[in-house]
Amino acid sequence: FHLDAIMVAEIDVFQDVLVERKHDHVRQWYRIRGQMDLTGRKTDLIQQITVYSPKDKRRGRGLDECLIPVIPKSEMEREAERILEKHGMGTFVTDTGRVEGRELARRMGLTVVPVRLSKASRIRGELYLHDTFVRVYQEDGMPDYIEVKAGTILYDPIACRTAERIEETIIHECIHYELHWLFYKLQREYNDCIQFMACMDRRYADDSPEDAYEQWLEDESFMPVQNRTGAERSGVAWAEWQARELTPRLMMPEKQTQKKIKELIRRYRLFPGDPTITVYERLIPVLARFYGVSWTAARIRMLELGCTEAAGVLNYVDGAYVPAYRTSSGVIEPGTSYVISAADLVELYHSDEQFREAMDSGRYCYVESHVCLNDHRYLTIQDDLSRLTDRSRTHIEKCCMLFRVARRQRGVGYDKNALHSDERMGDPIAVALASLPLDVFMGAADQLMADCKKLPKSLGPTLAYHREKKGLSQEAFAELLGCDPRTIRRLEKEEGGTPSRELLGFIGVSLKLPGVYTEDLMNKAGKPLLWNVKEDMELKFVLYYMNQRPLAEINKVLTSHQCRPLCYQKKRTAAGTS
Repeated sequence: FHLDAIMVAEIDVFQDVLVERKHDHVRQWYRIRGQMDLTGRKTDLIQQITVYSPKDKRRGRGLDECLIPVIPKSEMEREAERILEKHGMGTFVTDTGRVEGRELARRMGLTVVPVRLSKASRIRGELYLHDTFVRVYQEDGMPDYIEVKAGTILYDPIACRTAERIEETIIHECIHYELHWLFYKLQREYNDCIQFMACMDRRYADDSPEDAYEQWLEDESFMPVQNRTGAERSGVAWAEWQARELTPRLMMPEKQTQKKIKELIRRYRLFPGDPTITVYERLIPVLARFYGVSWTAARIRMLELGCTEAAGVLNYVDGAYVPAYRTSSGVIEPGTSYVISAADLVELYHSDEQFREAMDSGRYCYVESHVCLNDHRYLTIQDDLSRLTDRSRTHIEKCCMLFRVARRQRGVGYDKNALHSDERMGDPIAVALASLPLDVFMGAADQLMADCKKLPKSLGPTLAYHREKKGLSQEAFAELLGCDPRTIRRLEKEEGGTPSRELLGFIGVSLKLPGVYTEDLMNKAGKPLLWNVKEDMELKFVLYYMNQRPLAEINKVLTSHQCRPLCYQKKRTAAGTS
């Protein structure tokens, strides 16, 4: 690599003239250039010292203080193309249309070996740049040691889980070898125990203490580096960011991918005027299969290449498919989303007072993972559930809230034996409301409150009123709740103590009551929901805006926020159960 440093020299000159000492001071900037070959141990570090001039051309690409290349995001496409051309992959990609990880590794002189890297299979891949012995695990979970030569990529097929993830891991490590070997060597100058760069997956938090990583992670924290904005960021974080940004650009090269997308659009547009989001739904799985990536990776790559309508296609929230949607203009700003998971919505409902007031107004409802205006113009009923209309899905900004989103912090580490990144990345979290003015109308909420005032004044008669309103006998109601009819009779006669809040919530959800009615039951039982208690606000949101969802889905959201699930629990007595 080339050394290109600028330094300032403070020069003081003294001269004695007869009895008087004369002094002169000057400041001069110098440019020091040199070259070092770390692989061959041939060093000629300082080759030239000249007076600095801003007009001098810089040789090669700049490195930061950790010897990591300085590559702006705007130059990532060009950098990916440079890597492919350098290793003769340009012709290969032109012929096949895609990059194969093992072929790229072969051309870089790397060896790729599948092994089990940890007992919990949380390490996807490791890159070794010097000869060493590595602990791996056999099929029965027993540890073993193998000899690994410099220039070896180890990957764990179990941790990677899919062929697509294996390809991604191999290419990810190839990028580290191409760009970050100097960074690795510099770290070894400070700590010669470092053996490899690794890509880790922390989803298996209950890994065995026998795994050496558990101890390593406690030994030493990462080394901070100042970025250009002054914010502290580790060298490992910069290296991992570059590898993450370049991996999809190598797997799906810009020019070839744009050409493939245009070809697939022509093939899958069945008739003139066929909506673009419908075409994208058909072509994304094909594009992903061709390049050997996941559907999500293919969709994100399309967004990077200017296919903005792909943002509303093939979204999965809470394990369910969200029907395709688009804005009138076809553009959804980066960092925003019209979909939000139930768990994130509960969190926002608790933390954002303005949003909570908007939801409590009755003006909005939670439909198909969207927060939509509660208006018949935008909603329809299918299979007894509210759905967005076709027009709503093609003009989503007219009826649904837009949220700013942020990603959970990716952990990185610099420990005594490895340079690694925690590969955990959470789903987008809605952190603040970004659109739809909150000049909401209170009419719907006022009507429900007025109806509540007409209900019986105590709990038992109110329960009987809601049961009869649904056309259920006491026996049918008991069967719905999974309890004995005598329990229903005791509840309606207010005998046997006050029912729990979880039971009242269970009753409200089972009867599909509006949230305000279920809260009314809790108030009459002397167990109101308090606005300053986090768990109460989370339960309130579920009762108000998820009361049409299956009970299992509701309880999953509650338990994810450390709230008790809604259910009927039999009271245990000394003689048994009642």
